[in-house]
Amino acid sequence: MEEYLMKTQSNFFNSNPISIVILFAGTLLGLLTQNMMATILTPIINDFQISASTAGWLTTIYSLIASILVPVSAFFTKRYSCRQLFTFSMLTFTIGSFIGIIATNFEILLFSRILQGIGTGILMSLLQIAIYCSCSIEQRNKLMGIIGVSMGFAPAFGPVLSGLMSDAWSWKSVFVLLTIIGAILLFLSLLLLKNLTKQEGNCFLDKLSLLLSSVGFSGFTLGISFISQFGLKSAITLSCLTAGLLIIFLFIHRQFRISQPLLQLDTLKNKGMLTGTLFTFLLFTAFNGVSVVLPLYMQKFIGVSASVSGIVTFPGAVLVAVASLVSGFLADKFGFHRLTVAASIMLCVGTGLLLTLNTGSSLVMIAAVQCIRNFSIGLLIMPVTTWTLNQINTNLVSDGTAIINTVRQISGAIGTSCMLMFLQLFGVSTAFFFSLTLSILSLVIAVQKIKG
Repeated sequence: MEEYLMKTQSNFFNSNPISIVILFAGTLLGLLTQNMMATILTPIINDFQISASTAGWLTTIYSLIASILVPVSAFFTKRYSCRQLFTFSMLTFTIGSFIGIIATNFEILLFSRILQGIGTGILMSLLQIAIYCSCSIEQRNKLMGIIGVSMGFAPAFGPVLSGLMSDAWSWKSVFVLLTIIGAILLFLSLLLLKNLTKQEGNCFLDKLSLLLSSVGFSGFTLGISFISQFGLKSAITLSCLTAGLLIIFLFIHRQFRISQPLLQLDTLKNKGMLTGTLFTFLLFTAFNGVSVVLPLYMQKFIGVSASVSGIVTFPGAVLVAVASLVSGFLADKFGFHRLTVAASIMLCVGTGLLLTLNTGSSLVMIAAVQCIRNFSIGLLIMPVTTWTLNQINTNLVSDGTAIINTVRQISGAIGTSCMLMFLQLFGVSTAFFFSLTLSILSLVIAVQKIKG
């Protein structure tokens, strides 16, 4: 990837600011959409008479699609022009959003989320690659700084916006808004977007690896969600879990056997890279699961509206971005070890406080607990990523980044399914205890393995 970026780099941002803005808007839309389902799952559950674990697939499938598309983003940007990719993405996203408007059952709504995930999943890396290819180093640093801050705040607004719209009109109004925005960006891309990347004719995609990763991780996550519906010992649950794990094993085995793997898993032979990847998996499994369960808890057990649950979680979501801004400075000042240990302790305390919540808990208390958790997570994400990539050679950084980004999406999907499964089978306390267990494991890794 690095050779590709260096080879295609040219300084023509000054003549193409509109193209960068369009790409930025599309990526922002994807991040906004990712968390919008969290606060409107309850009305969807009521409308379609489905379980919480089933409804959770509206969030899970989005993360799964992203985890599948992140590793192949380099192939897409080499094979197709920036304009082709963005136009296809917005067309797919807009069609998916429109299907969400007319959905008459859960299956159709889930299909709409799949199309949305495909559309925005392709964009995850496109903006960053376009900036690296088309901007000077000075322009690149400024743009990435602005974009980083903006994208840190974007996910915070999604649940609030969807909650307000759901209460004012209905949950389908969210899909109306997304359809309109998608259509506008599609029109602008056809009219104004220029190509900012250079294509290569000799790029290769291992289609079998793509198939194995798609089926394996989807099957395993589906098996987790089936536990709450059919029980752990049921044939369909065991079949999905066993088949999913077997196919994941075949996928991993294949990555070590072929010359051009989908993911360069050889980098995980480095103990530091393996440690950081495991920490990332635990962190995002705990983080994303609570982000979905907490709004459901407030709406179902405390009786607040979708908009109120979004407003309560909003300060914590903003603090993730705020903490991310200062995390680099704190890592430089105190070192990776001290920062990750302190932030991991804070995460354990915040998650432990979730276990004290009950139907009489005030919304201020819930917001405060979530703020503690999210601030600690914001302090961990970028420093741990930086520490992890520092453990491998520079020429492997792009491969390491692809692995970390993929693990983030997969862990988010698995975490959501696990939390909803525990919520439905054993209650909210067990779901929160599961998150606390993951947080404690993260603390152990931070204390024993993350140095520097």
